[in-house]
Formats: sequence, structure tokens, C-alpha cells
Amino acid sequence: MASFFQTHLQPHCEGAAWKDYQLTDPDRNIKEKLCAQHQKSLEIYCRTDDMCISAKCVATEHNGHKIVELETEREEKQISVKNEVQENEKNFTGLIWCIKETRRN
Repeated sequence: MASFFQTHLQPHCEGAAWKDYQLTDPDRNIKEKLCAQHQKSLEIYCRTDDMCISAKCVATEHNGHKIVELETEREEKQISVKNEVQENEKNFTGLIWCIKETRRN
């Protein structure tokens, strides 16, 4: 995993070997996205330990744990947060309605 400046990147983009390689935007905090123990990218989520891990961690420290892809965990957590926000909004709407009814009486 590495970051490149555009001028250094251009020749690589034109080469046949890089044709199917997916590039991502440069990241200033690249070390934060690496496993501290294995120096591999954090691409898996361990639900047992509630943390991001590398593929190498799966075979070692997290063997037998409940794991999913990061994207799957992100999507499920987004849905959960959205549901919680909707529930809060529903509660506040009910509270506002009660306050208005109290004022009328």
C-alpha cells in the first residue's frame, strides 16, 4: 500500500500491468489503516472483538471469531443508525404533539 504523486503515477497508469488495478485517493493517515502487528491493510471486521483487522489476523488472533467484510459492517451500522435517528425523530414528534395538546387545554 503506497501513495504516489500524480507525476510519478502517470507512467504506471498507462502500463498494461496496471490496467486492472484499482487506484484510490491518497490518504494522509495511511498508517492508521494498517494492522499494527502485521502491517497489512485493515479490510475485515471482527464482530467478536468489535474491531477492524487484517486478513492475516483472521488466521491468527481472530481464528474462529465472527468476521465480515468492512463494507458489510459499515452498511449494517448505517442502517442501524438511520433506524435509531428515525425512532428519535418519532419520539420528539410525539413529544411536541403532547406539548401542543397540553397548551390547548
